[in-house]
Amino acid sequence: DFLFHMYFLVRYCRLLEEGADFRSRTGDFVWMICFGASLMTLAAPFVSVHFLGSSLTFMMVYVWGRRNEHVRMSFLGLF
Repeated sequence: DFLFHMYFLVRYCRLLEEGADFRSRTGDFVWMICFGASLMTLAAPFVSVHFLGSSLTFMMVYVWGRRNEHVRMSFLGLF
């Protein structure tokens, strides 16, 4: 489970950072990650979540999906 989350996190972070929205705007990309992580950290005690890696992964996949609506997503290149 941890390896899948890290794979998706690295993949979609790379795709977002190399895409048209965050290309040569590394500061904005880091700010987005820090802002999302801090909001999740503030919400974690209220929803009883201890490991926020999966939430951060889903955030990155969601942002990538919203910015690339026309691209079909695949699971590990298989489906």
